[in-house]
Amino acid sequence: PLTQEPESLSVSQHDDIGDGDSNDAYVNGDEKMLDPDSESSDDEPFPETNDLATVPAENGDVGNLLLGMRGTRLRYKDLQRALGPADRANLESRLRRYMKLVGPQLTERMVYSLG
Repeated sequence: PLTQEPESLSVSQHDDIGDGDSNDAYVNGDEKMLDPDSESSDDEPFPETNDLATVPAENGDVGNLLLGMRGTRLRYKDLQRALGPADRANLESRLRRYMKLVGPQLTERMVYSLG
């Protein structure tokens, strides 16, 4: 049996671990966080676009996406007025990618966790 937890698996040093809402990924104990929304690779199967205005009509409206935030669930259309322009553009870009991946029907029933 292991008598000591490997450094790469240690979670005691992270204050936000344990709340179940974190999507951060730590690799090999070097504290480098992987951002699942980063556009850093050219070999991704789904190339992203920087033009936020180009959303195919069949993908629906991101306003109906169900979001989870600190135990509360609400639709994006109810939250977007509280966001600044930069935060709104960033979140809408992430939500469009999520909607493209999951599909418009499921995004209205699944909860996208914001933390």
